[in-house]
Amino acid sequence: MKKSYLILILLSQFIFYNCSTTDEKCITDPGKDEIEIIVGKLQVLIDEYKPTVAQVYVYNIQENGWVSEGECNGFEIDSPFIKVCGKYYNLANLVKFEFNGSLNLYFKY
Repeated sequence: MKKSYLILILLSQFIFYNCSTTDEKCITDPGKDEIEIIVGKLQVLIDEYKPTVAQVYVYNIQENGWVSEGECNGFEIDSPFIKVCGKYYNLANLVKFEFNGSLNLYFKY
């Protein structure tokens, strides 16, 4: 009887598990490819902070640091790319992103 009750509880937890957009387990779904996971995580940040300005940084090997490629109003996700200032950046090269008054995107090529 205890086994049946335990199985029923575990089964109900599995059936009624609801994925939210901030749930890391749902965002990193093994059925999704790497770009879809990146877009999902990026979309969570966009939905939360609603940035209107985006700034792109590209890693410069000679300077051994991040160099700004500019800041623009607006951006557009066109998977597997994001368009900022009229230029497309491949999301596969996105190293990190953050919101710090604007959407800051860091790419390494």
